Amino acid sequence: MRISEVKKALRANESIVFADCSDKVGIALSEDVMQRHFDLRDGVVSAEAWVKTMEWEGLGKYLMAERKAWKVKGVLAGYVQKWGSFSNTAVLEAGHLVPTDQAVYSPAMTEDWVLDKGVFAIEQGEDSASDFRAAVGNQ
Repeated sequence: MRISEVKKALRANESIVFADCSDKVGIALSEDVMQRHFDLRDGVVSAEAWVKTMEWEGLGKYLMAERKAWKVKGVLAGYVQKWGSFSNTAVLEAGHLVPTDQAVYSPAMTEDWVLDKGVFAIEQGEDSASDFRAAVGNQ
């Protein structure tokens, strides 16, 4: 919104100076879209769009992988899509700071991911050639 062409296209008032962050907007939206899995900064939709642009040999299989429900103590905590050692998790009721918003789900997610447990476990058929950790380390 700081580019005049964008302001014109959106018919925005060109005399208004827009900032990346606004305390007034943050306060007004704190209970709406800035929290939970609707986080506008690094939310589910933007993360999924970013993942699709990665250069990784396992990307095609990851994109075809089933998104699975993830539960903590029998309660739906979010959804996980994974292939090999790459996981993308949408944590329900969490905003930009998952550990703050979900003090129970966050450590459970980290522990399960590190220990390859539950929906984060690497399954049979997820070949080691698609090991995302190794691919990232080689760049």
